[in-house]
Amino acid sequence: VEISVAPQANRLAVYLWTADRQLLGRSNLHSRGETRSAIHTRLEDQALEDLDAGENDRIEFKEFVRPRDKKETELTRTVIAFANTHGGRLYLGVDDNCTPQGEDALDVFDKNRSNDRQTEVQRRMETLIRGRIKPAPRFSISWLHLLGAPVLVVEVEEGSSKPYATHDSNDIHIRKGATNRRPDPH
Repeated sequence: VEISVAPQANRLAVYLWTADRQLLGRSNLHSRGETRSAIHTRLEDQALEDLDAGENDRIEFKEFVRPRDKKETELTRTVIAFANTHGGRLYLGVDDNCTPQGEDALDVFDKNRSNDRQTEVQRRMETLIRGRIKPAPRFSISWLHLLGAPVLVVEVEEGSSKPYATHDSNDIHIRKGATNRRPDPH
């Protein structure tokens, strides 16, 4: 982002907000020409803590998935489970050992690297959530660079229109520890 600042200004406060008015991060820039591409946002701090802590009832790590791969079902089940329970964060591009996969892992999306792979991954995730889950839960998507690797973070809010289910087969899932499960009928 490029911002024009009056020549007499000696300080600029930068705040990053979500659409629902949650503060993600802030920084004060003091010297002329200073850039702060490494603004450490709350989301980045949280992501690093999540990598250290591992999967739990609000955190899931998944590797990048090829479009139309059957593993996309796992992604939608996780989003459904988060929406039906307490919300959570789904990290794409992180393996089960809590390690970001790296730039080359995006090759599952475009082996020729002719397109913007990150945009394709993000669009595919948005399509999965809006097209395969009913009703579509509230969510936000962000790209982070964690430990030098691109990671897509899908933050899913706890739903207000429960139960959330798959669009085609009405499968309902909840989050129990680090797993997605069908709810117990009792």
